[in-house]
Amino acid sequence: MNQIQKQILDILNEFNDQNPGYYLARNYLLDKLKIDDKLLEENAFQLRDEKYVDISPGLGVEFSSVKITGKGINLIENSSMSNFTAAENSDEITTSSDLRIKNTFNQIYNTIESLNLNNKDEVIGKVSIIREELKKDEINTSKIRSSTAWLKRNAPWTVLPLAQIIVTVYGLDMSK
Repeated sequence: MNQIQKQILDILNEFNDQNPGYYLARNYLLDKLKIDDKLLEENAFQLRDEKYVDISPGLGVEFSSVKITGKGINLIENSSMSNFTAAENSDEITTSSDLRIKNTFNQIYNTIESLNLNNKDEVIGKVSIIREELKKDEINTSKIRSSTAWLKRNAPWTVLPLAQIIVTVYGLDMSK
């Protein structure tokens, strides 16, 4: 993967953290990356071919918007895990539990990508909401409960690994 593709995935991953499952406008990427249109297209389509992103077609252009897939999120999270320095390691990943959490989320994203789901985007979005809430100092348990309830109805195989993270590592009581 080249530097432009890494930057595209980083931008999309950051956007997905705040807007799970949503597409990001092509023009935003052009402005943020400061590259020409043709270069963006080439790199975006290479990422699409590798199933790291999903592209929405546009009028008069090859695509109008793009979003990161579960496979793309997994790639970014795995590459960021392997790039920790000793100082970052002490701040970001303090226990084997933290590594287990990242690995569990990566396994869930990989499973989502491997299955032929009609609701793949929604499943990724709900899992991402839970992941992002768990990163916060003040966790909004109602967001976690509602996302977990949706997943229980629509992607029940995700609930057990997520519950293990939520209950065991964070000690949240989801029964309230």
